[in-house]
Amino acid sequence: MTATICKQEIIISIYAYIFHSKNCLIFKLRLLCCTMKYTIIKESDSLHPLFYIVQDFRKGKLKIPEHQREQAWSDEKILLWIERITGQVGEGLLSGRPLGAIATYTIIGDANRTVWLNDGLQRLTASRLYVDNPEQFGHTSDKAEQYLKEYEIVVQHRYYLSHEVAMIEFQLMNNGTHLTPHDFYKGIIAYMPHYQSFWCSHFKWLHQAIEAQSQRIISKAGKVKYSTIHHRRRHDYLLYHRWLAKNTDVMRILSFNQGAIDFVAVKHGKVLEQLLVKNLQNLGQDKASQALDRFKRFIIKQTDLVKLTYEKLQPRQKKLPLTIYRWLLEVAVWQHQCHDLTEDDWQTFVHDFLKYRVDRQKTPSSENKPKNVSPRLGSLHKVYDVCQTI
Repeated sequence: MTATICKQEIIISIYAYIFHSKNCLIFKLRLLCCTMKYTIIKESDSLHPLFYIVQDFRKGKLKIPEHQREQAWSDEKILLWIERITGQVGEGLLSGRPLGAIATYTIIGDANRTVWLNDGLQRLTASRLYVDNPEQFGHTSDKAEQYLKEYEIVVQHRYYLSHEVAMIEFQLMNNGTHLTPHDFYKGIIAYMPHYQSFWCSHFKWLHQAIEAQSQRIISKAGKVKYSTIHHRRRHDYLLYHRWLAKNTDVMRILSFNQGAIDFVAVKHGKVLEQLLVKNLQNLGQDKASQALDRFKRFIIKQTDLVKLTYEKLQPRQKKLPLTIYRWLLEVAVWQHQCHDLTEDDWQTFVHDFLKYRVDRQKTPSSENKPKNVSPRLGSLHKVYDVCQTI
């Protein structure tokens, strides 16, 4: 099968609103919302003996991108796959899922025409284990080679504009074990230079609000450089999501799941230090200690804010859109680091704004507006309204 798709610009921003009983559950179908040029020159499917694909995998001809998972299949699933390729289980099934294909891709403009593996890492890893150690499965090496030569699997090759496009496509087409949040953010971090342009576009209104606030603070105090604060805010935010994705489900924690909130509150000690040690190795002991302490305080404040919001809004049976919450959190964190708000006030600031918007959604009337709303809330209403249109 060959398909040709013309180059076009598309904005990917998909949400599904699923209403059940009294609760509004908002799921973010795409872990990434961005503006990009999405280009597929050609898409081809072809059958190949699994043995030769494994050989290329063994020789390193199939490169593993940063967003791919480590070996994640259980022993039971590996055994089931080997039984499948040796003809011992039913056709086309693996734990109730279709077998799918091996997906590869090449980056457009790559002079070396490097072939990257976008899907099928678990199957190839299990197949290589079988070829390298056939006796563990009761077969000889000749028999194992014969089985893999007789077993043909679909190889789907595509041409992408960049690795981040391949990562997004992987999320859509993957029919096996989906990316964990840690793997997803690992991919984002690896491709960060490619992401700079659309981060600026996606958070345009937020950056404008932050820049306006920073100019006011600089002109008032004259002590804080915006570039320093901006760098620290982005650095802490990235580290926060690295750690958060490593330990729990990002979707659940940002959807105010109480179990996930408690998990973050309890586990941010030892696990955090283990994760950050690699990031702090190049720093001196004093700087590393200061960075670690600063990040711990950042984690605690994030957790406190989530708890405060959850406890106050949970009785109302309301769920807040993920994007809106994260945008408000960005503003709150930045203001806290600029010392524009006190430690207690910055949490109350965001909570009051969220509470006001929830009340307004419930009863869109001027009578429902709180009497003592902070004047700073007004600067975020436009950001909130823009978020709702994304």
